[in-house]
Amino acid sequence: MDLIANTSDDRGAFSVHFMLANGTHISPDGTTSPFIYNWDTRTLANGSYIVYAHAFDTAGNQKMTPITVIINNTTTPPVTPTNLITNSGVELSAGTTPTGWNTGGYGTNNRTFTYLSTGALAGQRSVKVDITSYTDGDGKWFFNDIPVSSGTTYNYSQQYISTAPSYLYARFLLPGNTYQYQFLKTVPTNNSVTPLTLTASVIAPANATSLTIWNALSSIGSVTLDTFSLSTPNTTNT
Repeated sequence: MDLIANTSDDRGAFSVHFMLANGTHISPDGTTSPFIYNWDTRTLANGSYIVYAHAFDTAGNQKMTPITVIINNTTTPPVTPTNLITNSGVELSAGTTPTGWNTGGYGTNNRTFTYLSTGALAGQRSVKVDITSYTDGDGKWFFNDIPVSSGTTYNYSQQYISTAPSYLYARFLLPGNTYQYQFLKTVPTNNSVTPLTLTASVIAPANATSLTIWNALSSIGSVTLDTFSLSTPNTTNT
């Protein structure tokens, strides 16, 4: 299926991409008009989808134009894991933070959280945490808790650049509003303009009801994050 966006800008420099209503990117950024992207819908279940053409220029102006797309494939699509994270590309804004996202931290450190509108790793928006002085503690971005099933494996991924090592943790909500934390892995420094993709897996413990995952910065430095995914082998697009 061809998606076509006709764009114009008085500054002569713009980008445009296609995305779903939940913030998931369909296409890379394009800089020509018309921008034509061939969307392979064979991995999606038949049904109605809202697709946005998201255009923006170097001055920060942007416009999102929605269309409704009806997918009616005649062949059975292959099973593709569903991304459980709402607004996984952090493109949908709730003001100074992305919709469905939170900031946190503890300890004695000077931490700053930025919802980037320039210098994004993908699309127009990314999230960033900076620590400029540090004694202890951390700073992190994390998505709203997602319901989980005990014993189920959850596969996670993110894109990032960083000027210091950081640490990936899972937090499970248990009965009685108590939490169980699990260290997943050390995230190596990626002091580059090209983001790396980090992957990890975690199994929900007994009695766990929900899950979030964060990339904790625990030293002077910065981490910029984007393009998150959380899925299980048994969740498919609907």
